[in-house]
Amino acid sequence: MLRYIFGGVALAATGYGVKRYLESNINIFDTFSEYEKKREYYDDSQGEILSELKQPIERFEKSLNNLYGEVLKELRTAVSEIDNLSKDEFCVDFELSQKNYNFTCVNDETVQNLNKYTEILVNVEKYILKYLDTLDTIIISSNDFTKYTREDKELIQELIYIHKIVDNINNHEITSDGITISREVKRAFGKLEGIIA
Repeated sequence: MLRYIFGGVALAATGYGVKRYLESNINIFDTFSEYEKKREYYDDSQGEILSELKQPIERFEKSLNNLYGEVLKELRTAVSEIDNLSKDEFCVDFELSQKNYNFTCVNDETVQNLNKYTEILVNVEKYILKYLDTLDTIIISSNDFTKYTREDKELIQELIYIHKIVDNINNHEITSDGITISREVKRAFGKLEGIIA
């Protein structure tokens, strides 16, 4: 009997949460603009960025912001118009996370990697831009994923995969030991580089 009571309470709480969400005027794409507002007030002293890393990190952050604010936003909008695309296929984040760059020391490799990763992000932006018109043409002809040719499906899946990799970078800390860039971030950039090469 007790489990039915707890089940009823859980169901009521879920219903209340869904009701509150539906009553709010939140659009899934509004989360990015909220992030931009938060970012304006971001204080570099919170992350205590070492002075030697300020410029490389600023360039890295700028390229990541541009990627999320422009082409990834357009990609999400386009892909959201496709019917019969598995939700697992396009399960990505819709906002940037605020990163900490808690490096305790600076070495040449870290600076070189940050510069290289910035260049990769810029190239990813160009790569996705190159295919957005093709994606528009595919969606205009039909918005049913099951009716697409194998090549069209592969293109869409590749663009989604790129988005997932960027999200992986976005959701991992740049450094875990304060000295080197984390392995997860290195692997993610290696994957991106392999795709856009």
